[in-house]
Amino acid sequence: MIKEVDHDMFASGIAAKEEEHRITTAAADGIEEFCPSQYCTPRADVAYGEYTHGTYYSETCKRERGYCILLPASYSTAGKYPVLYMLHGIFGDEYSFSRDPENRIREIAGNMAADGLIEDTIIVCPDMYASADPEQKPGFDEESVLPYDNFINDLVDDLMPHIEKEYAAGHGRENTYLAGFSMGGRETIYIVLKRPELFAYACAISSAPGVVPAKDRFMTHRGMLAESEMKFAEDAAEPESFILCCGTNDSIVGEYPKSYHEILKANGAAHIWYEVSGADHDNNAVRSGIYNLFSQISRHKFGRIMEMEAIFDKAEALAAADVAELREYEPMIRKLEEYYEGPLWKEDFEADEAGRLPAKLKRGVLSEDGVYNLLEKIDIRLRGQ
Repeated sequence: MIKEVDHDMFASGIAAKEEEHRITTAAADGIEEFCPSQYCTPRADVAYGEYTHGTYYSETCKRERGYCILLPASYSTAGKYPVLYMLHGIFGDEYSFSRDPENRIREIAGNMAADGLIEDTIIVCPDMYASADPEQKPGFDEESVLPYDNFINDLVDDLMPHIEKEYAAGHGRENTYLAGFSMGGRETIYIVLKRPELFAYACAISSAPGVVPAKDRFMTHRGMLAESEMKFAEDAAEPESFILCCGTNDSIVGEYPKSYHEILKANGAAHIWYEVSGADHDNNAVRSGIYNLFSQISRHKFGRIMEMEAIFDKAEALAAADVAELREYEPMIRKLEEYYEGPLWKEDFEADEAGRLPAKLKRGVLSEDGVYNLLEKIDIRLRGQ
């Protein structure tokens, strides 16, 4: 049995030293192995939200249960915000992430929103131990871990409706994200496979064994699914991005996260897998996973606008340049023209008008007069008029 003093390493990760922050390296699928320092470091120019505590009545557990919630610093009931549900590991509770500042969840969310990469986001940290018996405690045996597997019911039937009622939470899977560490990673995998219509983006970090039958040094896991069942239903609306990651030096869950990747791959379930070099069962892995989850959200939701904005900026800079340079860039200018004249520009413009884009997202390309006048000016120059 693990000593009480060691429980935090299961709940929210082994303490990671500052010097373990490494230079980020690019991987496939737009993944960066390490969270860049400008996003996991507190910045004087960014206002961060503060964690507060709330309660809700759980019909699943027949009692009041708690959660910690991180609202954006600029939170307003007049807005609508996407929600990330962040699940702790075994022996944890709703305070596991809020009392561990080294995970930098608050900084990553705040800094990326300040840079216009993501929307201001509500982060909910629930107590994942969904037991009807308030005296029941987690442990390394089958009966003691069952309440974690029951959390799917508490989350879907009780907590999510409460958050959507009490806060300015955006509705729909595009505005609902799920992430978890260790036991929370295990439950993230299970929940996303069972209810993919609810979550467009998910990340399972350093996931514990037990999604499928397994035996580790702590206990025998009966498993929630057979290996052949570890996939999305044939007609399911799969997540836009489903990430699994783990440190290469994880001393707690070892190779189990990689085995999940291999099973999902064999079963044809779309996902992203990567490893964090040198990371243990620690905050280096947590920071990496959260950063990449938000990066994937940014890429899927706003990548088109970012790409067209870059073309727009370059075209503006070249509009008064030598005609030869302008002609060399003409294929990209025509790409901008196709975007502006097609339905995608209108879709993005309407999203902006409806307030669905990050406040700090650079979006000059969505100025109708700005794009029209630029294309007209370039056409005149290219025709030699």
